[in-house]
Amino acid sequence: MTVAPMNVRLKPRRRARKLLIALGLMLSAAWLVFFVLWLQTPGAVVLVPPPLPKPNGYDVVLNASKKMEKLTPVVKNSLPNADTLDTPALREFVEKNKENLAQVRVGLEMPFQIPFTYDMDALVEQHNTSAILRTRAARVLYAEGVLARRDRRFADAMRSSTDMIRLGRLMERNVPMNLYMQALVPSYLGIIGLRDTRADFDVAQLRSLIEALKTFEKDREPIEKVIERENVVADLNVRKMGIIASTAVTLNGMLATGKQQNRALLEKYDRLIQLRYRLLIADLAVRLYHKENGKYPAELSEIKFELPPDPYSPTHGPFIYRLIEGGYQLYSVGPDGDDDKLEPVLGNAFQDMSNGDWSLDSL
Repeated sequence: MTVAPMNVRLKPRRRARKLLIALGLMLSAAWLVFFVLWLQTPGAVVLVPPPLPKPNGYDVVLNASKKMEKLTPVVKNSLPNADTLDTPALREFVEKNKENLAQVRVGLEMPFQIPFTYDMDALVEQHNTSAILRTRAARVLYAEGVLARRDRRFADAMRSSTDMIRLGRLMERNVPMNLYMQALVPSYLGIIGLRDTRADFDVAQLRSLIEALKTFEKDREPIEKVIERENVVADLNVRKMGIIASTAVTLNGMLATGKQQNRALLEKYDRLIQLRYRLLIADLAVRLYHKENGKYPAELSEIKFELPPDPYSPTHGPFIYRLIEGGYQLYSVGPDGDDDKLEPVLGNAFQDMSNGDWSLDSL
């Protein structure tokens, strides 16, 4: 029998050992890459929530909003719809909340900041708490404005609506996305209230309202700030998933896709909010011109002060305006960027590239 030399018998063992060593090095390198990604990508930007003022107007408005619920039962997470109440019931509802409305206004005049931390669980809880402002304070302010319009107390109606816008503006500042979205309702209700009363304002009221709305629109926080904070929320909460899961989410693109979707949604609503402010400002300016001159302007350029552009115009041009028999048409080109001559008129339920135009009455 022939016996193989010792060095021949050892070669397969050496190859296996080298292969195991190489495999171990590869796994170590991969683990190191994953660990670096986990440390760096999700935690690349660190933001600190803004300091809370002491006292905080948010606490005052929140406490008043909670008292409103005790006075009137909440149905489907909201107070009664003021538009559907008859005038005696509406008057009783507003009178019940008179003291609470006064406290809301106290809070609106104070330094105001919604408290939050960059943690998904805590943000969900804070979202539910802040929703009380939307479902109570904003609704009671809206009811107060509806009653004032029915009583033809137009200065009071204007005050109720501008206070709703102020509430929305304060709620949207220095917060991430899920809290920012809460602020859309008070602002929207305030603009709707002004829209529905615009034909009844006198010259002085129109002038003061135009300036107030310009300030509201100008002082809105850039949407990039909200996006930046929301990216931090996404990063930190992916990081909480652990090294393996968070690395996988990062490498397969789910984190980046989620951020892109959030950005698109925030930019969409930001432009819609701009549209509501600007279209109302332009309409009020046309009505002011009519009251001061006894006729409507032939073109928007005849109005003395500068009007904001249409946020949907591809060229950042003005809103579409034309005189018609008995009045005028004023509208935005809408998401498709084309003048469809109000055929169709877009409502609130829209797609990003819907054909059609937005008028103030369709918002």
